[in-house]
Amino acid sequence: MTNFASNILPFELERGTTDPFDDPAEGVDPKGHAFEKEDAVYVNIRGQIAAILAEIMGHSLRNHAFSVFMNGQFARLIRADRAGIVVSQTINYRTEPGHLVAFLHGIVSISAAEDGRHKLGFDPTANWTTLPGSHRIRVPTDNNEQWLEVKAGQIESRPNSLVGRAHCTQEVVTCEPEPKTLWLKDGWKGFLGAEEGEELQELREIKVLKQLAEAGIENVPRFRCRGYLREEGQTTQTQKFAAAPWRAGTRKALETKIHGYRHYRFLQTVAGKDLWKFDDAKQLVSVLHDVLCTLSTVAKKCNLVHGDISDRNILISNEGRGIIIDWEFARAIEIVDLQVDPPRTGTWYFMAIRLLQAGTTFIKIRGHCISDDAESVFWILLYHAMNSLDHNQTSNAVIKMVARGFTEEDWDEERHCGSGGTVKNQLITLGIFAAPGLEFTDNQGLSELVALLIDELDQYYRRLRAWACNKQNKNKAYETTPLSLSLLDSFIPQFQAIRDDNYSSLTNNNRRDFDKGILDLYINGV
Repeated sequence: MTNFASNILPFELERGTTDPFDDPAEGVDPKGHAFEKEDAVYVNIRGQIAAILAEIMGHSLRNHAFSVFMNGQFARLIRADRAGIVVSQTINYRTEPGHLVAFLHGIVSISAAEDGRHKLGFDPTANWTTLPGSHRIRVPTDNNEQWLEVKAGQIESRPNSLVGRAHCTQEVVTCEPEPKTLWLKDGWKGFLGAEEGEELQELREIKVLKQLAEAGIENVPRFRCRGYLREEGQTTQTQKFAAAPWRAGTRKALETKIHGYRHYRFLQTVAGKDLWKFDDAKQLVSVLHDVLCTLSTVAKKCNLVHGDISDRNILISNEGRGIIIDWEFARAIEIVDLQVDPPRTGTWYFMAIRLLQAGTTFIKIRGHCISDDAESVFWILLYHAMNSLDHNQTSNAVIKMVARGFTEEDWDEERHCGSGGTVKNQLITLGIFAAPGLEFTDNQGLSELVALLIDELDQYYRRLRAWACNKQNKNKAYETTPLSLSLLDSFIPQFQAIRDDNYSSLTNNNRRDFDKGILDLYINGV
């Protein structure tokens, strides 16, 4: 079994002269040359390389990682960090083995040195302990001159991608005389270009958490300490080579901006378990009710929307309450432009239909609104209820349809972005569930709740389509759209009715094992 956490140098081996990259010929300008071969077999090889590097960097706190691609004649050296991947030109190791030998000798020499692991990408502020998979992690304090050390086990919530913000969160225990359980967030803050610029400003999320604390908002974290990590290797390097004269690629690829990233951590005074570990239908519904109520209170008291409601950003506290974390994308509720394509925030599986389809169909509105957050709560409820609870819609056709609703992503070549939402829209408008509809075994209240929320969403989008199709509304302000009629106002009473009935309609306490979710298994191809 592969141990990604301790893997130092993975190799990707192919037969013959198979190579997913194509070096420009001598004397040919690399700018404009298609370095990445387009055939599916080559795309899959590059995907395999990236997937292995993502697993390695996700299973342990790494700042960068190396890899080697080899076929029967050539080798390429690869370095990855959170900004991207740098690939060398081919090395003919049969006729000129010196370069590859020197690289491998360097890796061996560095790994044997006292500080070698850090130069190989292992984070110097996260040291392994004698317990398998556990770390002692240092978190900067406000003055950035001192540290708070915490003990952490294996990383449970790992990044989904090799590049980008790469957030991971986990429960940790302080090393103080009286240990306290806290929640650690580790991530990378983006900046544009080779210089760090504004990334040293206080993190947006910290500002938001301060605002929530001042307003007395419950069921949100309070931060303990935070800061950027300033040691060597805590800033990505790939962005520095964006304009290098040797960089090969098509003109379109070279026009893509490469963001640099700076490593940061902060601690929050909240602890609990991930949403997907809910005990039963009662806890799932109760926690999501808390989430809706918190979103409503934050909107009214702080004029903020969260911007990324997902199952990764909801915790179940030790008292069983729903806690909303990860407020990085929170922003003020404001009037937005109706005639431009939107910058979207959110987690794709649970993103609102409006955001997935914006710019490609009937609605062109920039900005994240309250109703988008509320709609995400519905998709979280539907996904985890169908994934983990007993119900009557288990045919392959239905499961395939529902799974496609969450994973659907098509590429819009003209706008150079992804789009989706078509199947989600069918789920709420066409009644795809076979008669008598979606019913959860011995959880009548959940069956009725899902049906009511689907109806509310259907009516919401009917109003929105009608409004958008009316040419007289083309340039009217944001408040005149049905978006101002928040889905929160219609969703919360439906959840509250079940709570008022003391959850008596949710009687089935069974749930599938964590690794046997019906949608998870289908999506993962198991």
